Amino acid sequence: MRRWSATAFTLLALTSGGLSGAAFADRDHSGGPASRDGGTFRIAVNDFDSIDPTISDRPGSVMAATLTCARLFTHPDKRPGPGYRLVPEVAAGYPSVSDGGKLYRFRIKPSFRFSSGERVTAGSYKRALNRVRNPRMRARIADTGIFDDIVGARAVRSGEAATARGITARSNTLTIQLKRRVGDFTARMALPASCPAPPGLPINPEGVSDLPGSGPYYVAKYVRGQKVIIRKNPEYDGGRSRHVKEYVITIDESPKEIISKIEQNAIDWSPEYVIPPLQGELAGKYGVTRSYSDAGSSRFFVHPSAVMFYLFFNTSRRPFKNNVKLRQAVNLAIDRTALARVGGRRYYGSPTDQYLPRSFSGFSNARVYPGPNLRKAVSLAGRAQNSKVNLYCLDLADFVERAQMIKKSLKRIGLDVTITPFPTSNDEFIKRISTRGEPFDMVLSGWSYDWFDPAQFLDPLFNGRHIRATGNTNFSYFDSPKFNRRLDRAARLTGTARYQAYRMVDMALAKDAAPAAALWNRNNITFVSNRVGCKHFNAEGLDIGAVCLRR
Repeated sequence: MRRWSATAFTLLALTSGGLSGAAFADRDHSGGPASRDGGTFRIAVNDFDSIDPTISDRPGSVMAATLTCARLFTHPDKRPGPGYRLVPEVAAGYPSVSDGGKLYRFRIKPSFRFSSGERVTAGSYKRALNRVRNPRMRARIADTGIFDDIVGARAVRSGEAATARGITARSNTLTIQLKRRVGDFTARMALPASCPAPPGLPINPEGVSDLPGSGPYYVAKYVRGQKVIIRKNPEYDGGRSRHVKEYVITIDESPKEIISKIEQNAIDWSPEYVIPPLQGELAGKYGVTRSYSDAGSSRFFVHPSAVMFYLFFNTSRRPFKNNVKLRQAVNLAIDRTALARVGGRRYYGSPTDQYLPRSFSGFSNARVYPGPNLRKAVSLAGRAQNSKVNLYCLDLADFVERAQMIKKSLKRIGLDVTITPFPTSNDEFIKRISTRGEPFDMVLSGWSYDWFDPAQFLDPLFNGRHIRATGNTNFSYFDSPKFNRRLDRAARLTGTARYQAYRMVDMALAKDAAPAAALWNRNNITFVSNRVGCKHFNAEGLDIGAVCLRR
């Protein structure tokens, strides 16, 4: 199970911003006559853990990995939706899949080289996949189970084997044998964790300090805790954008200092999240642009992210057990717009009543619960009125305020809500809500993703087959044989059929079962200097690989 995502939510979704996705674009930039190729793009980050893609975890580190890594597949330089579809980069085409969807063969283009001049081969990816699973690397992405479905991967993780017997590399062909059919396996191979590893790359849990790049850029200099300089890889033979000559990343800046320096054009951008108190101030000064491609003078951009917030109903205990109408009543009673804008955070989130992020492939806006509609909510609540319910949330001021708003809304339909907040200083909140039998009735929390696929939301949150004693991610403890089967079928599909299946499950879950109330998508907030010419956006914010500078 994806325990890491649930735990990391309090770190990622609440305190940090979007990451930088890979670009795959036309070679000509669209910044107009006032833009140019070349120059230094200056970035500031609050935290940077490593240039090693196996253990890169913080926004700045993942951004560096996407610039310097050539993966088998990447995401095209398009807005969310089309931008989630995978296109080959180092792979010569889409894999051949056989053995009932359990055997993948990837053919590798022979023209790719590391910045050191060595060829990128099938063996480069075999080394990378085994390195991620090596227990001495202590790679947190391995805890997601990302490659557990490969035959022999668990033996590597436990230290019983050095290589997974399900991974073979011969000439330019990488073959991977899975234990079961996995519809999103190709998407997993587009993560920085699968970045090709050159021969002799050491096993070091602290990460390496010198690493040849295989992507459009490479790390020319890395001073741990201070600075990273990333320059064009002269050996790169792919089609991804690379307009600027180099990126210079400075480390150890506070969020307010970062914003101040961007305003003064001393730096150009930061992947760190723009904290809510500054969002309204910046919007007032520079206006708000919601376009996904803007080459003008706009500097402040707002787009829905793929971080979601929900009110989960504990369907394993009364009053929500076997009571779809009451769960629907709560969905109709709450004011999603008000919840998203707590504390004047007008740009913080976009209200939604469905479980998939608006930007994800598979989302279709069905407007399941327009409202609030108090009259209909009271009617649906029926005999559940006067029920006492316990709501768990984090002990953060904005979360507690939202919990109070939910309490007030639900009192109008006869529910008496007690709020139980938990500190953010430890994992107590996660331990409680992930333990079956914990006496809560509702949970105000959120969810993010490990890789771009609708299963990353619907399966861990609502498939009852994954429920166990502890470590659960199905915080509703929702176990419906009907929806379990639908989710299992969707997970086995690929391509357009997969997105269509999840689209239908998303709408049906929200409308007919309502195991949770989707509340809002958190927004990506992007602020840039006036030096930035090409501004394209993907699901994680500014497409850093496609930027260019003004003349």
